[in-house]
Amino acid sequence: MTLPPYPLVAATLALTAAVSVPLVESSSPATVPPPATTAALIPTPPDAAAPVVFGDRVVAVAAKFQGTPYRYGGTTPHGFDCSGFTRYVYAKFHKRLPRTAQQQFNRAQRVDQPRVGDLLFYHRGSKRGPVYHVVIYAGGGRVWHAPNPGTPVKKGKIYSSHWTAGRY
Repeated sequence: MTLPPYPLVAATLALTAAVSVPLVESSSPATVPPPATTAALIPTPPDAAAPVVFGDRVVAVAAKFQGTPYRYGGTTPHGFDCSGFTRYVYAKFHKRLPRTAQQQFNRAQRVDQPRVGDLLFYHRGSKRGPVYHVVIYAGGGRVWHAPNPGTPVKKGKIYSSHWTAGRY
């Protein structure tokens, strides 16, 4: 049986075909296996799986720039500053971030628990202080970032407790 390209129609037809199996006459009572649940046949909606997949992809792209030199105001693989790095990586996924770390913080959706690929914004003094640095959360207390002059893009540890997580 050829299934149409529409997942819900395909799942319905597959379920119908699985349930409408003719029974063979015999002297013992017929037993019909339970039908497959429709949940098992219907694919997961794209947005339900997107956060994990998106975050993993963001981190994979960020990792490709390991070793790229730090350049104040840098926004290209010739050299990045922290917000230029996050902006460039997110642009690969058609997400337009503002230019500075503070502007990115101002536009981000705040989240309590960061997921892989989210941004962490470091604040001066306390979580209410101005933002001075932005990084890409890689999971397990690690981040990808363009840290400072003389230090290239690298994966490092979260080094401050004064951060806020944001999502785009």
